[in-house]
Amino acid sequence: MEVLLKKINPQEWENVLTQLNSKNLLFQSLSWHQVLIEAYGFEIDYYAAIDVNETNGNVIGAIAICQIISPQGIKYVSLPFSDYAGIIGINSESILTTVIALQNLVNGEKLIVRASGEQISSLESQAEVIREGYLHYIDLTQTEEALLSQLSKGFCGAVRQAEKFGVIVKFDDSEAAFQRFWSIHAQLRRHKFNEIPQSRHFFDCLFTEFALKGKGGIVEAWHGDRCIAGILYLIVGDRVYYKFAASLADALEIRPNNLLLWQSILEFRRQGFLRYELGLTGGSDAYAGLRFYKLSSGAVEIPLKFLAFNHSSDSLEAQSWQKFMQNLTNAIAQDPEITENSLNNLSRAIYQWLA
Repeated sequence: MEVLLKKINPQEWENVLTQLNSKNLLFQSLSWHQVLIEAYGFEIDYYAAIDVNETNGNVIGAIAICQIISPQGIKYVSLPFSDYAGIIGINSESILTTVIALQNLVNGEKLIVRASGEQISSLESQAEVIREGYLHYIDLTQTEEALLSQLSKGFCGAVRQAEKFGVIVKFDDSEAAFQRFWSIHAQLRRHKFNEIPQSRHFFDCLFTEFALKGKGGIVEAWHGDRCIAGILYLIVGDRVYYKFAASLADALEIRPNNLLLWQSILEFRRQGFLRYELGLTGGSDAYAGLRFYKLSSGAVEIPLKFLAFNHSSDSLEAQSWQKFMQNLTNAIAQDPEITENSLNNLSRAIYQWLA
């Protein structure tokens, strides 16, 4: 199989997604791409992979990529901050040939794509694995009884504990809910992971592109007059995406997260969605608890790998830049004098360089 990569416009991209039965993919959607463009100024190029051996020039694959230019050099990413956006194809062969054509297109520059499930075996031998993780999802076409039977005993116990403490779950798509969530999310990133969060402006863009159009919101856990945890969800087609989750450290013993997830499963099933995507979970020890939490909800697990093509050892300049950025973001995360407003401004200026 030989393919030609044809550059296409956003409207054509939507048509290609329809042809490839990929309209329900959040990170391939124009709404998500608009968030990346508005929040970070990224430019996204769209390509359709055409089978040149077919008379009709059938579309067999597609990819959206960003060129990232930084002191580390030039690289192409599909797509930054997009969990598992990668190559779309009709089969493993089409995905592999699309990658080969893409390598030629980027002229030997570093290319980073994500591969999951069956895609991994066809691509892994051609690339270097630079990061690993997992995807999880819940099939919402099951009965409530079937979903309940898949919860672990520990998960059910945590749900009962939250209910005993009087935790109330609310669904809220207001701008205020997004702001409350960002505040909790920012605290979690700083105190648990020693990292800066994505900016509040990024979350404002999510609100504008999704919640204002009835395609997203926050599932909140309230204890008394405090919002103590939340799940930020986004909707594309018949799927709901659990994009971010966060909780206050001083409320963890109340166990709000299990109740949040269970109540959201029931509500999204009631609304008729077919699948609840629980998103990317990192493969490091820092994410072991999150992985266990998702698996204990009965979620299906799929391996995910970040693959780098045309990858060579980083130059001394690139290594120095990486160290500088790590030290800078760690210092910001650890500084208790930095207010939320200052953190938002710093994250807005810095985060794009972490792509």
